[in-house]
Amino acid sequence: MPKVKLTDKFIRGVRYEDGKGQIDYCDTGLSGLSLRVTNKGKKVFTLRYAIKGQRKRYTIGPFGDHQNQYLLKDARNRASELLVRIRNGDDPAVERAQSRKKEESKETVSDTFELYLTRLRRRGRRESYLYDVTKRFQLHAEPVIGKMPTAEVKKSDISKILRPLELDGKLTTHNRVLTILRSFFDMAEVDNPTAKFEKLPENPKEDWFTVDQLADIWITLDHSEAKVHPITALSIRLAMLTLKRAGEVAGAKVAEIEGDLWHIPASRMKGKRPEVVPLSPQAMKIIDETLNHPYRRNDCAEFLFTSLTKSNASIERNALSRAFPRTRRLAGLEGHAGSLHSIRHSGATILASKGTSPYIVSALLSHALTSAGVSRVTSRYNMYDLLSERREALEIWGELLLAAVKAKIRKKRHRNIRLRTATSLSADLLRNSL
Repeated sequence: MPKVKLTDKFIRGVRYEDGKGQIDYCDTGLSGLSLRVTNKGKKVFTLRYAIKGQRKRYTIGPFGDHQNQYLLKDARNRASELLVRIRNGDDPAVERAQSRKKEESKETVSDTFELYLTRLRRRGRRESYLYDVTKRFQLHAEPVIGKMPTAEVKKSDISKILRPLELDGKLTTHNRVLTILRSFFDMAEVDNPTAKFEKLPENPKEDWFTVDQLADIWITLDHSEAKVHPITALSIRLAMLTLKRAGEVAGAKVAEIEGDLWHIPASRMKGKRPEVVPLSPQAMKIIDETLNHPYRRNDCAEFLFTSLTKSNASIERNALSRAFPRTRRLAGLEGHAGSLHSIRHSGATILASKGTSPYIVSALLSHALTSAGVSRVTSRYNMYDLLSERREALEIWGELLLAAVKAKIRKKRHRNIRLRTATSLSADLLRNSL
């Protein structure tokens, strides 16, 4: 460390551009004071001292004449004050650490949760996952512990959150909330109050659909009591026919549709790989119906399924997720645990039972083909090479689903559900397919 009598002129002109890291200039005018200069141009005053035989360094602050910055004379005054305290046995570095810890302990759970979300986002977590975590936290945890200092949350506070969920039989929700809270307190680096809580055994429920059940749901989307917006109904039907995820469908843009191919960009795919989806005749009719629908907004024309409330935006994926359970219950499947996402697995199971190979099924679901026994190297190239095979499978799937819909309507097995006018999608599909 070079020694030099620090001056304002020297400090303003000094640079450190050789190599990486930093260099310290020790002030000959005041023992212990030094100026640290980094190769990025930062200049910071520090104080070197020893206490109980241990050498330490205390950061005074950056050089400058703005608020929270120090000119040389101010840095020397501050260093002199600290040296007096050090001679009296005080340790400013320890005191600063204790002060910071005390301040951090005053942070509420809600404050710390924002930092938790930031770190999850930095780790690459998808926005849909962050949305789910936030909603569960706001609904179940925040009303109980949101205003409490993070470091003061106890086991009894966690019990107030989880116990009602257990008593109500919401075992899955109990386990999801516990997982979120455990991860949250681990990140906060405090004594984790969830440590002794365990996940509860969940009651397995039927979560996949038969073709007939999906036909009931398809028809019920037009039920007035389902209160499903026509654009939302169309997006759910396209998800049913293509076996794509809600987010992939909701964000679809018109420019992504080229003939009977749908080009989904990597940014919207869970696996972060672009995909070309072959569109069956049934799916193409859905798209045509959507593009010509009177409820499609002109100020969102870039998107296939336009937002219900915002300009220049697509429909929210959660609009699909919220509408589906309501429709499922109205279709006579109140005790069924299946979600919109379950349709993907249902379609895969039904196609497999009809002879479609696991290899093709994995490709339809955008899963890594290694799950179907394909080598990792080979799987990189086949997502496009299997276009004709995937098209054939989706056409079979579309025919199965629409045949079940037609049978339900003909035999009036849809519990006398009132269809919309003759322009409704189901009636239109029937006319075109008969």
